[in-house]
Amino acid sequence: MSGGSIILYALRLTGGCLLNSVAKVFKPSGRYKTNYVEKDYGYPLLSGRQILQAQIVGLKFLPRASKNCYRNFLLKKGWVVYPADGRVEGRLGTPALITDDREGWYASGHIGRIEPLPGINPGYLYLAFLHPAVQAQISALACGSVVDAVYPEDVEKIIIPAQIEFQYNRVVNAWNKFDEAESLKQKACKLLLTQFFR
Repeated sequence: MSGGSIILYALRLTGGCLLNSVAKVFKPSGRYKTNYVEKDYGYPLLSGRQILQAQIVGLKFLPRASKNCYRNFLLKKGWVVYPADGRVEGRLGTPALITDDREGWYASGHIGRIEPLPGINPGYLYLAFLHPAVQAQISALACGSVVDAVYPEDVEKIIIPAQIEFQYNRVVNAWNKFDEAESLKQKACKLLLTQFFR
């Protein structure tokens, strides 16, 4: 039995389940028109690299006037997202959790979405997807030559660890701390500027 088979067997033996039994996995098809605007006139758009950044570098904005054109790229609170195109040895498949602060933002078509089914805690899905045994499955699914990619129809069939007795809301709260930290940073910067220009 290969190492990968042993991992899957162990997951099954301990109550592991298919990802699609607890969540919907998808990735928007097609591509939006690249037409960026200034911050005051648009909606934030995240790339695969940026979804993993607490402090986003080089954020782009989609025009508000074309909101309906981008509806398939919208993000919702509680979704787990991951770079679906990239490099296996890089950030491919590394999960992030969409928090209150990024509710209603947009993300590129290179980002996979995992939407919890009713009654499933997003904190559980995030931890399950982050598990080394799951990340190994993601790496095994990757295909491509110049750029590696994983497809939703394959990702939804991976086996994830079973839920255990755990306060999964603590995971969600931890992610919300990033929002709180960013808000405090902005307030501190404004305060310093106010003091400086007295």
